[in-house]
Amino acid sequence: MKEEILTQDQVEIVDENQIKKQKQFVGSLRPNLGHFCFEYNVETNELSFAKFEDPIFDLHTGKPIRRKVSVKEECLYITALNRKNAVRKLSKILNKEVIPN
Repeated sequence: MKEEILTQDQVEIVDENQIKKQKQFVGSLRPNLGHFCFEYNVETNELSFAKFEDPIFDLHTGKPIRRKVSVKEECLYITALNRKNAVRKLSKILNKEVIPN
């Protein structure tokens, strides 16, 4: 009887882990020409350029069709012309003064 209960618990734990690993669409950003995508970590108060996964290329033109940002937890993503403007936009969104490292 105890073995059956343990196996049922293990199965439930595996199911919970699979649910956590599923990808979930949060939103999309389309930066203006010349803008960069910045990543702001809320916990460490760090602002840096967002890292992209390998782009998908069009076979006829050879140009990238779409790029995906590698999303991290506890991070906010924003597009801006430069770092100074990114800090200004984050301050407006968070309603507090942001001084990134």
